[in-house]
Parts: sequence; C-alpha cells; structure tokens
Amino acid sequence: MDHDTTDIEALGRKIAESAMRTFAKLCPEACQASDHQLEVALHALRAETDPAVDEMIQDMKDAPHMANYAYANAVMRLAQAGAKAFRAAAH
Repeated sequence: MDHDTTDIEALGRKIAESAMRTFAKLCPEACQASDHQLEVALHALRAETDPAVDEMIQDMKDAPHMANYAYANAVMRLAQAGAKAFRAAAH
C-alpha cells in the first residue's frame, strides 16, 4: 500500500467519523432505533463514502482554498445519506 492510498483511507475514516457524529445530531432518535435501522443507515454511509471522498479530492484540487468546505460537504453528504436511509427504514 503506498503513502497516498494510506492517506486517502485515513481521510475517509475521518470523514466517516465526522459523518457519524453529524448523523447522530440529525437523527437523535437513532439512540432508540432497532439494529436493522442502524445497519441500514451504516450501509448507506459506507456506500456513499468512496464517491464523497473522490468528489472532495477533486474539489480540493480544483479549489484548494475551499478545502474546508469540500470536507464539510463530504461529511454532510454521508450524514444525509445515512439519515435518509435510517428514516426510510423506520417506516
């Protein structure tokens, strides 16, 4: 595994951790959710991670001065994907 791959994977984990905290704030009812609902939300978060990181990296290349916004966008993209799936699983 090369250095760039390791850095990207670490960044993906950091984004996922931030997204999980944001998801918990968007869906406080997750504290009392079923395992199924949480699994559905986590699956949606995982499925969105690679595309969100790829888009963030491209955005950072295109506009390095906007890196913080690209990161925040990736976090929100993941959190919203999880929240949408979580709420759909609740019905």
